[in-house]
Amino acid sequence: MNMEFIKRLANNLFGKRKTYDAKELGIFYSKVWNCWKNESYYWFTSMKFSVYREETFLCINGDSDAPFQPQIACLRELLDNWEEIRSQISRIIPKHVRYIKNKEVFIYWKERFYPESVDVFGAETNGVKITFSTYDLNHSFSFVWRDGHVRDFVLENEEKENIPYPEAYTYYLFDYLYYIGEIWEKSNSRMCGSILLFWYYTFIFVIPVYFLLLHIQEIGRADNFPLYYIGFNFLFPFLFSWVRYRKKRKSALMKHYRYPKKIKIISAIFFLLVPIVICGLEIWIYGKQGWINIVY
Repeated sequence: MNMEFIKRLANNLFGKRKTYDAKELGIFYSKVWNCWKNESYYWFTSMKFSVYREETFLCINGDSDAPFQPQIACLRELLDNWEEIRSQISRIIPKHVRYIKNKEVFIYWKERFYPESVDVFGAETNGVKITFSTYDLNHSFSFVWRDGHVRDFVLENEEKENIPYPEAYTYYLFDYLYYIGEIWEKSNSRMCGSILLFWYYTFIFVIPVYFLLLHIQEIGRADNFPLYYIGFNFLFPFLFSWVRYRKKRKSALMKHYRYPKKIKIISAIFFLLVPIVICGLEIWIYGKQGWINIVY
């Protein structure tokens, strides 16, 4: 298993929330577990540009103490050059929308698009990737701002890394749950796709099946049964996520599910309570059928 994945998981599960006030950029946050520090961390925040009604998600790299200062400086430079960026985009877009449908959406892009996310590359600031989306998230384009120029302009589903379109894969409910976890991570770095899958897998499958297996004498009386059962099922969701959601599939997944783009408190409570309710219902049914011993 990739060590980077394990460290990220450990920090999400056990790390303490750290914040860094970058003044006009906002308060960045990350999760750091001192027992197992990573070489670099993602620091997140969101800010609202004055001309847009939606917030922009910002992601930069840093160490366990704070974001890298060159990246903070890069973001400030980006804000200083925002009008120049908009001007360059206005010159670039007509060359890309000549033969596509709904090109009017892009021609009037200043009124219909907002900067959905800004990602700074690496400690040495090799560029800033900016993604613009319509407010309904039906259309998007992205580019890299580097050395004072808009570069690598990508319109909607065009890909320079040969990543399959979202339709190239088949999606299931657990894929959507993984997506929700990854979106949730933007507002609470203790959560991620793997952890949300673990939460659902534990309550919907592991706990009810555990009670069923305990009712089978040959299994329930085995000394090492709880250890092996819990150990395997603790690791399985994370191994599954690591194997399934490689770069190409994850990129396609994030494009396939474009909504929601932010998890609110009510939605968070809903997603956490659903598997608990299902678990209770399963156990109640098993007890009614006499498959497990429950005293009502």
